[in-house]
Amino acid sequence: MALHIESAQNGDFRIIGELTFNTVSGVDEKGMVLFDMTEGEDLYIDLQEISHTDSAGLVLLIAWVRYASRKNKTLQFLNIPNQMLALAKSYNLDQVFRLR
Repeated sequence: MALHIESAQNGDFRIIGELTFNTVSGVDEKGMVLFDMTEGEDLYIDLQEISHTDSAGLVLLIAWVRYASRKNKTLQFLNIPNQMLALAKSYNLDQVFRLR
């Protein structure tokens, strides 16, 4: 299954599909471009429609958090899948994610 990120009507974003090693290539830059185009300091990404994830997906989200921080923006994740949260906790990275 393909992966894509899209902008929602309210300025938030959502990720749809599998967030895995096989799908994250290129999505990182697309996300950064969308973040740059978004006005305001607070960015939200809805993860509800992620069907499967692995450690590469986790790395992508961490990279986005760092990128947003360098741009003086905050990035917060909505509806983080249990699988991803378990991965983050197993690496002691759950504090990196801001949940709403």
